[in-house]
Amino acid sequence: MKYAPPGSGDLAAIKADGTVVPVTNSSAAGVGCVLTSGTWYFPIGGVDTPLPVETPYLGIQLQWVAAVAGTITFESCNYPRYLNGARSGPDDVADNDPNTTKTNWVQQNPTTLYVPTPTGAGNSATNLTITAGGTNAGGTHLDVGNAGAKRWRVKMVLSVGGVVRVNANGKGGG
Repeated sequence: MKYAPPGSGDLAAIKADGTVVPVTNSSAAGVGCVLTSGTWYFPIGGVDTPLPVETPYLGIQLQWVAAVAGTITFESCNYPRYLNGARSGPDDVADNDPNTTKTNWVQQNPTTLYVPTPTGAGNSATNLTITAGGTNAGGTHLDVGNAGAKRWRVKMVLSVGGVVRVNANGKGGG
């Protein structure tokens, strides 16, 4: 069974301060979110989506323009978005929770996960930490098996912003 049907779209970005940047499409910049420097999150999974909570196999693809420079990491969380697991209301653990006082979001950085070398000279990967070098456009795709976490997010700490595109897909049983 596939959990991200065609047309489900790319992911919007949330800045650490709560600013939401939607996906845009322009002939000059292409498809993606136009990000500035700072800390950004792309949430994967939530109240109205089965991905990743109902799928043991998660695929995440990223793409960025040449100007983007920074570090890209992946984090997971089993705590609900809203208090008591409600569908809306007061936050329990927000998608842009900074983890400054609690470890609600846990960085995933296994040494045995295969991560394709990001395209573009100057871009690199060490385990599950990706560096966008700021000199060439880049991208990567990773597959995570046995992804039991309720929620995942891509975290980008950028010294130089630009257009970034992120999409996720899941597959599992049945």
